[in-house]
Amino acid sequence: TGTATDRAGNSSSTTVVVRVDTVSPTGTITSPLILDASSDLTGTSADTTSGVATITATFTPTTFGSPTVTSISCPSAGSCDNWRVPPPRPLIASTYNISVDIVDRAGNTRTLMQQNVTINPNPGPGSPSAPSGAF
Repeated sequence: TGTATDRAGNSSSTTVVVRVDTVSPTGTITSPLILDASSDLTGTSADTTSGVATITATFTPTTFGSPTVTSISCPSAGSCDNWRVPPPRPLIASTYNISVDIVDRAGNTRTLMQQNVTINPNPGPGSPSAPSGAF
């Protein structure tokens, strides 16, 4: 509560409520362990206090090459409840470790990891596929 008084002795008070967000958002990666040219990395996120601001996925090859980072913005509350991030382009057949950072509007971060994800840009008939589900 703050009070201001002018030289004539008139005063006015106001109260401001401040909510401090110190809680990290929640989330899951729901993609299968094998991605192909038509697959995106998918997942869920939520933050009931300030809302999710960005989701950043880092695809790091396990054998050779540099990490590729892809970010998406979440312009409004709930817009990233179910998110999709495309894998690196051009697709290079390899196994990747993937980390996903979910950042809320207060700057709190939740990091999700998925290891040994196979990206196969040209799966042939009978190529193995992994069951989908939360990891």
